[in-house]
Amino acid sequence: KIAIGSYNCNGLGDRKKRMEILNWLRDKSFDIYCLQETHCIQRNEEEWQTEWGAPILFNNGSSNSKGVMILFKKPSIYNSSNFKRQLRKMDGTRYYSQLTSFRFGKHICP
Repeated sequence: KIAIGSYNCNGLGDRKKRMEILNWLRDKSFDIYCLQETHCIQRNEEEWQTEWGAPILFNNGSSNSKGVMILFKKPSIYNSSNFKRQLRKMDGTRYYSQLTSFRFGKHICP
């Protein structure tokens, strides 16, 4: 089973806040994290990917609005999934995918 968590970040542009949230997520027991309102732009992707240390799918908005990310806790989860083929970006506010190859465990939306 795959466990998915969801979190509205209200902006991750501030490095200190971003690191606090990434560390908080690492301590949680989910396999995939869906983050909203990341306020990420393309030039941040490489740095944020390095800070997380595992695959991230980015759908950027602007530096002060929108943006969603899907973070995978382990590369093996990303590599074994069919996300790459089925994921579609939609205007910086959402991703759309049919996750037909997974059996889901728990899901939270704080």
